[in-house]
Amino acid sequence: MDLVNSFQLKYNPADSYTRFYYTKEYLKFKAKEFQSSKSKLRELGLKLGYNTENSSFLTKIKTKIDQFESCVGQIPYKYLDAIGVQRRELDLCQELDFELFEKEKSKPRFPSRGFFRYAPCIYKTLSFLENTSEEEAIQCLVKDDLWMLYSSITYPELLIIIMTAGVKEPSYHWLEPKYEECKLWLDFGMVGYRNGVVRVR
Repeated sequence: MDLVNSFQLKYNPADSYTRFYYTKEYLKFKAKEFQSSKSKLRELGLKLGYNTENSSFLTKIKTKIDQFESCVGQIPYKYLDAIGVQRRELDLCQELDFELFEKEKSKPRFPSRGFFRYAPCIYKTLSFLENTSEEEAIQCLVKDDLWMLYSSITYPELLIIIMTAGVKEPSYHWLEPKYEECKLWLDFGMVGYRNGVVRVR
């Protein structure tokens, strides 16, 4: 077995689709004025409880803003309020994100690769012929004795198809562009693209 396979790309590119596309663009737009000014970043940092006198403050807050704009994990309401996010505008973005998701979901998919897990951290990537349908790809992953191994076909930000060890029927995990409203933040969930689902909202 070639162990290099364990570190190769295991997911299928989805060039035309970005999860939370409109929400991400909206958050970037609202934070733009803060990104272009050190004084504005310090003002934002104070609202978020940062030590703005720390020499690494600017790097830390820019990294945190990038994380918020990626719509992964938790985004505090105090950050959304500080950059002027309006609830009705955010709701509209989510509505548009769902329209984009449903449109992408309805398209036929032709995966270029899938993978098997032989043991923890030991994977083998299987490449499919060009124009192999999703159904045909799934059949390739469950033929012979391979269905006894955990396997998956992954489309980043859209769908993870999992064949659990010993179960021939695949389970579909759609990565809907929705978040959960919590007491102090919006929770966008976490997505593990390479080895299956970590946590999906």
